[in-house]
Amino acid sequence: KSHHHLRERKRENGGLSFSLSLISTISTTISLTTRRCAFCAASSLSYYRKSLRHIRFGNHQFSPPKTTSPTTTKTTATATKAAQRPIQIRRKRNRSLSFSMSSVPSGAIGPRDNNNNNDLLPRHSLVQPPNVEIDYQKFESEYLVHAISIDRTKVSKATKILRGFTLEERGIQDVVLDETDPEKRKRLVLLKRESFAAKAVADFLPEDVRKRLEDEVGISLVSGDGKNDEENEGVVKEHRITLDYKYHTAEYVLKQLLPDGMETPSAFEQVGHVAHVNLREEFLPYKYTIAKVIADKNSRIRTVVNKVGAIDSMFRVPNWELLYGDADLKATVKQHGYSFEVDFGKVYWNSRLETEHKRLVDVEFKRGEVIVDAMAGVGPFVVPAVKTKGCRVYASDLNPDCFEMMQKNVKLNKIEDSVKLYNMDARAFIKSLLEPAAGKSSDDAPEEMWARELSAYEQELKKFREKIKANEKGNEEDEKETEDNNTKKKSEKKRKRLEETSVPKPNWSTMTAREEAKNTSVPPSGATFDHIVMNLPATAVEFLDCLKHSFDRKTWENRKLPTVHAYAFRPPGHTDRDVISRAEGHLGCPIKNAKVFEVRDVAPNKAMVCVSFQITEEQAFGSSPS
Repeated sequence: KSHHHLRERKRENGGLSFSLSLISTISTTISLTTRRCAFCAASSLSYYRKSLRHIRFGNHQFSPPKTTSPTTTKTTATATKAAQRPIQIRRKRNRSLSFSMSSVPSGAIGPRDNNNNNDLLPRHSLVQPPNVEIDYQKFESEYLVHAISIDRTKVSKATKILRGFTLEERGIQDVVLDETDPEKRKRLVLLKRESFAAKAVADFLPEDVRKRLEDEVGISLVSGDGKNDEENEGVVKEHRITLDYKYHTAEYVLKQLLPDGMETPSAFEQVGHVAHVNLREEFLPYKYTIAKVIADKNSRIRTVVNKVGAIDSMFRVPNWELLYGDADLKATVKQHGYSFEVDFGKVYWNSRLETEHKRLVDVEFKRGEVIVDAMAGVGPFVVPAVKTKGCRVYASDLNPDCFEMMQKNVKLNKIEDSVKLYNMDARAFIKSLLEPAAGKSSDDAPEEMWARELSAYEQELKKFREKIKANEKGNEEDEKETEDNNTKKKSEKKRKRLEETSVPKPNWSTMTAREEAKNTSVPPSGATFDHIVMNLPATAVEFLDCLKHSFDRKTWENRKLPTVHAYAFRPPGHTDRDVISRAEGHLGCPIKNAKVFEVRDVAPNKAMVCVSFQITEEQAFGSSPS
């Protein structure tokens, strides 16, 4: 019995041991399976992140931040959720800009370039610069000139006779008050410095001039002896002129402050209250002094910045270093008589391009045409095109800051009705406009809709004017007797205001087809236009590939194909033909009748040019109609 009991106990212990061993094996298997799932998820996430490092938007590379692999405790769901997060693009001062891959149009993927910088925004150095002390006494000087004391009533005649002999120096008046005259009636006419070198004024002035002064003005020149000079007229006196720091030009001051033999870098570009310079390396040790002098000699300048390095940010905004004043880079500038708000630290602006903006609008654009500005910036082409030529404009810029300021500038210049604005990559923007109007009738094409709206408006306006004219006819006889020019102008303004309120003009910017009414952030498909402007000289020609065979034959039937204006740089040693060949390479088609206009020199032997050509049927459609 005892032996049997021991055998039963041993069997129970063995079964328990087997059960514990089985449980341990299952637990280990589950743990290994979980780790393997997490490892697979981490590998997938790593591959996903690596693949994004080579994706470029437009012509700039997006560089997602490095992410650590999930630990073994992360579940598959957590890793998958991490993989689905939007790409976070590094931005200075811990700010970030997010792009979700699902929201980027397929047409936004653009050509590669040589820009290996991963930062979206420029790297500004806007710390407060050191104070610069200038020895102002160094620039104080004085000299003596001869002056003729004349009654104030005879000054005008006397100065005409003395023309060519009076003092003609910048910033110094040739007629001043005679301080020795107690009644303050006399003036001193200052003569040139050379007169003081002569023994007497009579030796400096020719005899015929002295005779004319005596005959026509009644003045005989006499030497002042200090006795009763205030009672005499024509007395020649000595006058002391004092010069100080304020009098001298920036070029002169810098020549005195910089080492001997060094050039004076006084050239700069002004944007509102901001002056920006592009100093060469030899000037950098004196950069704060140079900035101080520029600000002192230009009263409207409060801030001076220097361009540092090459433009390597995504949105082509220079890197600025603060040399003088406040770090306030927001300014309002005037161009073509129109106002533009500019944040110099976030957008690109070059006042030297004002002539080119005016040329393109005045020479190339015709009244009432439709313009596509694919790289619009803050609107330097958009505003004058609408205000000067009555054009309608589709405008877009990839830089969200440019887009925001372009919206402000459109409102500032009161052209909201004629502009449609978008924040898109240039390639995706143009592709969207060129997409055929699928599912729409021909009446829903943008230009057909506008023509219909405009025709209805003109008919209503005509009826309204006829009605007003009929009402005013009865009072016409009475008005003829009493109405003057001012009253007519007021009546005309009143009629115009009445027309605007009674028959409102259609708004082109908000006009959309039925299918697009819910999403105004997307350009309308099936659009037609007259010009395409690509103002990004560094890479604009690379975007020409989006035009090749992208036009819908049905949409553009019986319409003139648009003219392209693409800006580019012409490197040293290259010709206009080389620039056209480069454009042909990106377009993928020969370019016929291209015109190359030189805009400005940007460096020795390097110029910015504009290549203009009209799209041909071969470029637009590829093959002839069947």
